[in-house]
Amino acid sequence: MTKDITITTLEALKKLVLGIPYEESAIFSVVFTKKNGELRKMICRRGVKKHLAGGELKYNAAEYKLLPVFDMSKGEYRMVNCESIGELVFAGKTYRTASFHKDVEAGYIEIPEPPKG
Repeated sequence: MTKDITITTLEALKKLVLGIPYEESAIFSVVFTKKNGELRKMICRRGVKKHLAGGELKYNAAEYKLLPVFDMSKGEYRMVNCESIGELVFAGKTYRTASFHKDVEAGYIEIPEPPKG
């Protein structure tokens, strides 16, 4: 089965990710490069409050171009680096940056499966 993929710029992809509704029902997957260079696929939601320990972040995540999300596979909060997003799947649509799509199609990048919880 071939899925429709929209090719876009990193800036447009960041706007799409940041525009995802801040509610628990908005589930999406994102593929990004972690700080250590490892590619990661995460299925996540924004706005989850159930597992909060009551503390506040000691920094403004947006200033570091990070997006706080709840990783549904691990059941923990994580940060997505908005500067290294290659793919977003939301509301049945797939979006990729042009360079990420080119590397996936050429076989240079294999999209990992999200970790099992």
